[in-house]
Amino acid sequence: MHGVQVTYTVKDGRVEENEALVRAVYDKLREMAEPGIMYGTFKKDDGRTFVHLAFFESPEHQQRFGS
Repeated sequence: MHGVQVTYTVKDGRVEENEALVRAVYDKLREMAEPGIMYGTFKKDDGRTFVHLAFFESPEHQQRFGS
């Protein structure tokens, strides 16, 4: 299993836009229905910092997610 963490802070006024992009990621994951991919997104207390955690059973699962 391979894990990836991405943390970033969006500018003021861009939170809603970023949340829409995050929802699109989850839409893609639902469409894929790939059991070898686990994904979580968290918003920190400042309301602008997002943390994405992704775990992949294999490099092939990660490749499918990235395409």
